[in-house]
Amino acid sequence: MAQTATTFLYVYGICAAADIGNAERPELQGIGGEPVKISRYNGLAAILTEVDGDAFCQEQIDRQVKDADWLKKHAFHHHETVALFQQQFPLLPMSFCTIFEQDDKLQTLLRNQHDDILRKLDHLRGKQEWNIKMFCSPERLREFVQHKNPSVLSLEREMESMPKGKQFLMKKRLAMLVENELEREKNELWHQVITELEPLISEQLLRQNWGRDMTEITEEMVANCDVLIQIEEADEFFKSIETIEEELKEKGCIFHVTGPWPPYHFSKLAKEHTE
Repeated sequence: MAQTATTFLYVYGICAAADIGNAERPELQGIGGEPVKISRYNGLAAILTEVDGDAFCQEQIDRQVKDADWLKKHAFHHHETVALFQQQFPLLPMSFCTIFEQDDKLQTLLRNQHDDILRKLDHLRGKQEWNIKMFCSPERLREFVQHKNPSVLSLEREMESMPKGKQFLMKKRLAMLVENELEREKNELWHQVITELEPLISEQLLRQNWGRDMTEITEEMVANCDVLIQIEEADEFFKSIETIEEELKEKGCIFHVTGPWPPYHFSKLAKEHTE
């Protein structure tokens, strides 16, 4: 007698059942080859597909994610599916490879977090996630500090009136001041930016900066931030970024803004998968 294959549930996201209404339901092939479908659970709905439990068990996933081609293909599929539904109604996107071994485990999660999920969905309504990466040229910033920083200029003027012997000793103090002011400028750059953008941002999440080996550009990343903004304020948001970039051009600052993304970083549940 042949064994019956174990079936797991791969979940892309969760929405309010009331939001689905007459939304388009495209015929999509899921990550494991089975159709993507919408399953309703007491006022909520899960966008999901059935997958082979042997191919999508945790041990197998841990092995597969080490394969760059497999990871790129399946992560792209996950994102494209989430983004398609996100365009139609508010959606809490699940992390890549959020899998439930049984339907009742998914139902338990949705039942236990029912009110929290609805609050999150309501909070996300009418909003978009964008990512801001801020870069700065160390050389340009140093040049700015050396030629425009008030403290540095003040000490240089003070040195001009000193005897040559004392000027020599003060050069070390000047070099130290330049380094201190350079560090202060670096630390204040992002604070200045986020202070100007704050009226347009509902939430923000600062992430770890990437090294130059990942960005492959000469400028140094000084901030990597996800933000949640109102859709109707997107134009003003971009104009503000352009204005800030112009203001900070002299310090060698540039911005890379990407999106809109599904709100991956603002929709985490207490637990998105089974053990």
